[in-house]
Amino acid sequence: MRTEVRRGRKFVEYIDDSLPVGTFVQEIGAHNVSYQDEQGVWLPADENWSTDGLDGYLVKADKLNHKVRLKSDGGRRWYPRRNVESEYLTFGIPQFWSRNKWGNFGFSGWSVDGKTITLETKQNVTIKIHSLWNGIKIDWVLNNANAPVRMRYPVALTGITESEGVLYGADNTELGRLTPTTAIDANEVELLCSGGYANGYVEFSADVTGAVFPVVIDPDFAGESSFGYVQGYYQGDYSIARSTATSVLTTALSIQNRTAAQAKSYIQRSFIQFDTSDIGATSTVTQVNLRMVLENIALAGTVDVQIAKYNWSSCDPLASGNMETAYDGCLAASRDDSIWCNLSGKSTNTQYTSGNLSTEWVSKTGITYYGLQSSADYAGTGASGEWIGIAAPTNATESYRPCLIVAYSAGGQNLTLTCEAGSYSLTGTNVTLTHTPASQNLTLACNAGSYSLTGTNADLTVKRNYVLACEGGSYSLTGTNADITSSRTLICEPASGGAYPDIIVSGAGSSDANGTYNYVVMWSGKPSYTSGDNSIWWYDNKWAIINAFESGNRYESTEDVATPDLVTTWTVGADGTLPVPTVTIATTYVLTGSDVTLTYTQGAQSYTLTCEAGSYSLTGTNADLTVTRHYTLTCEAGSYSLTGTNADFEVKRNYVLTCEAGSYSLTGTNADLTVKRNYVLACGAGNYLITGTDATLTVQRNYTLVCEPGSYTLTGTDITFGNSKAYSLT
Repeated sequence: MRTEVRRGRKFVEYIDDSLPVGTFVQEIGAHNVSYQDEQGVWLPADENWSTDGLDGYLVKADKLNHKVRLKSDGGRRWYPRRNVESEYLTFGIPQFWSRNKWGNFGFSGWSVDGKTITLETKQNVTIKIHSLWNGIKIDWVLNNANAPVRMRYPVALTGITESEGVLYGADNTELGRLTPTTAIDANEVELLCSGGYANGYVEFSADVTGAVFPVVIDPDFAGESSFGYVQGYYQGDYSIARSTATSVLTTALSIQNRTAAQAKSYIQRSFIQFDTSDIGATSTVTQVNLRMVLENIALAGTVDVQIAKYNWSSCDPLASGNMETAYDGCLAASRDDSIWCNLSGKSTNTQYTSGNLSTEWVSKTGITYYGLQSSADYAGTGASGEWIGIAAPTNATESYRPCLIVAYSAGGQNLTLTCEAGSYSLTGTNVTLTHTPASQNLTLACNAGSYSLTGTNADLTVKRNYVLACEGGSYSLTGTNADITSSRTLICEPASGGAYPDIIVSGAGSSDANGTYNYVVMWSGKPSYTSGDNSIWWYDNKWAIINAFESGNRYESTEDVATPDLVTTWTVGADGTLPVPTVTIATTYVLTGSDVTLTYTQGAQSYTLTCEAGSYSLTGTNADLTVTRHYTLTCEAGSYSLTGTNADFEVKRNYVLTCEAGSYSLTGTNADLTVKRNYVLACGAGNYLITGTDATLTVQRNYTLVCEPGSYTLTGTDITFGNSKAYSLT
């Protein structure tokens, strides 16, 4: 019977009833077999996707030493170190190149099957996202000739720096690297392709001329790599291919020693490592075996697959700069005590275990390195014709991954026993058990009462974390050397979470652009948002509201403001219709209470304060408040005074005076009153005088004279008398 006794990142250790007492066996993977949780406990790794449901993410893979969260639009977030929340990469919506511009992929469906998520696009590309122990592997499957061949996706780094495709954490630890892009058609023919990271994008493309579809392109960021192969290629001279490295690949294990058409010679030597440091320096290794799976055989020979005792740590990780050293070193290294297998009669997808290997070669406190090579390549007898593939540590089937099996006996070893509550007895011969309290963390759950600590050399540190639930009122803290700090942090988040509130778009002529947009990631120095197939982002020096299925913007604005709700003028883009939308912030908060300090940090904000009648004070540091008032005063008869500092009040009056008969005087400063009178005098017979200052009176008379027969004289000054006579003759 086999019983697990402990595990670590790379190994599971067990005891077996069939083995001598005191013998332990470690099955050590080139991959991570365990992950460490928040309490530091090692648990079995699980690469399967599970439901997420928070912050707009649908699924997650978090039972690994890294973790990944994924959205339905292909956006995802990757934490290279599981328990370091401050370091992560945010991957945006993938894009394709068409009609001389970039457009977002549109999605028609998605599904989850264990470790693989499949996203179907409307552009004839299927995206398969595989969860692996060291990262995520994404296959971009071009289904037919109508699929785009140039693609990219945005990558935002938080707490991480990048240099030449290598990612580093805040402590300068290497977290991962961009693996070389590969492209293979349906007939396993490698195609010309390119890929790289620059200006916030991972961009890649393939030349599909003459290719048989579907074509698979594979550009990825991945964590640690513990394996790979180096190839030597030369046309016309096998010996040059055997001595000269021409390429390196860190995503597969392969062995070749063949000459193809046109005298093209191919030689491949593979490299693998195992972390054997948990065996311990004082232990004695008694048996070592290497177990691997023969995944495919392109060409079979009858040669041995040899295991070279080659320490390639100076070339770890494998790269173009050190591939020649690794290639030559594997050839020069001594052979191990046994081979992995002879290829004669072997079957694919079958597990084979080596004979017993050298126990002295195993590094009990470090990494054990091996090389894998054809025996004909090692002997230099010429191309023997074999080309095989060995299942890599990243193979989707865990049982296919390489495993080093090491049996050892503990010598002066310190074992850690994890015991559930209860009593135990120690049995065996010559066994010493040392109990070291210093290495323990005990949690005592004590009910109310008094307790005493007994024992020898026992120290107990009591730390209390109290949670006080206080009703409204005032409180005092009493006791000796007691400090209580009340620190309140208000985290006000919208439904989608994050530092930026949701954005609401309403009233748009393109009605499906309306809705609530959730914050996704900082993009070009400003926040970006999504709502279904629609997005709001700052791109090409403008705010844009776009749809994933359209190549142009719905609505846009060139106003360089911090967030889209601060835009004052939107215009219709190539794929939008009038009217333009109203874009507002979704969330508001009210802060009440005494002695409360609220610090709010975000982009530029414009606030409108609506104040009821009363008095107000503005408090805080570096706070400026500009008050602009427009008053309309309706004043009853009386006198008024204007008070205040730096206050200007201009009074303008328009009076209508209705005056009874009498005399009036005009008083005041800088007051002008113009009096205009129009009089009509009805005068009876008699004499009249005009009195007053600067008064002009013009008298006009119209007389009608009725004259009896007789003669008359006309007298007066400047009088014109027109005599008109009308006669009637009988």
